[in-house]
Amino acid sequence: MRNKFEQELEAVKVNLAKMGAMCENGIDMAINMIAKPSTALEAAISETEQEIDDMESQIESQCLKLFMREQPVASDLRAVSAAMRMISDLERIGDHAEDIAEVAKYLAPGVQSNRSMREIEEMSKAASEMVRNAVKAYVERDLELADSVRKADDVVDSYFASIKKDIAEDISKNVESAQQGLDSLMVAKYLERIGDHSVNLAEWVRFMITGSRYEKEKFQKTY
Repeated sequence: MRNKFEQELEAVKVNLAKMGAMCENGIDMAINMIAKPSTALEAAISETEQEIDDMESQIESQCLKLFMREQPVASDLRAVSAAMRMISDLERIGDHAEDIAEVAKYLAPGVQSNRSMREIEEMSKAASEMVRNAVKAYVERDLELADSVRKADDVVDSYFASIKKDIAEDISKNVESAQQGLDSLMVAKYLERIGDHSVNLAEWVRFMITGSRYEKEKFQKTY
């Protein structure tokens, strides 16, 4: 019975890793939509989002079956509970990638400042890395890696603050660029939310390992 439980829990980890990779791919494609929009890329992003939704349902079903197993130990219950919570945040990350792609359709290539676009690209890489590390921390039960995700959120937040400042300066110099600037800001905001969801992922990893979502009270964040 124990071996069967461990095998099924390992299958959850494998699928969670796949779901995280799908989210990363969705983010990358969404950012590419800004530079090179295409109907084919838009369709691929939509397909990836559907795959993320399907994976969420599959993992949820796997977790429910594990809950019904006889006499799982406390650490097992935390691992399954954490996975159930994490798939919700991963699904939202997939949604935000699709949101970015939707906004990208209205961003005329070359209109937004090169400075803010470079920052958005760097911000997207940082956000994707947060997703990757949070999921890896779950699979490998790596508390140190999970805690590094929270620290990385400061980097994503700093990008958002910088992008917001740059866009405001651009609009003050050319009011006609206001709509493009606001659309670019929305992209940055969605990336900032992806960072927040990644922090949630990391907190559930901490819960799985220690029984508590937070290392210290001062690190708690209100969502």
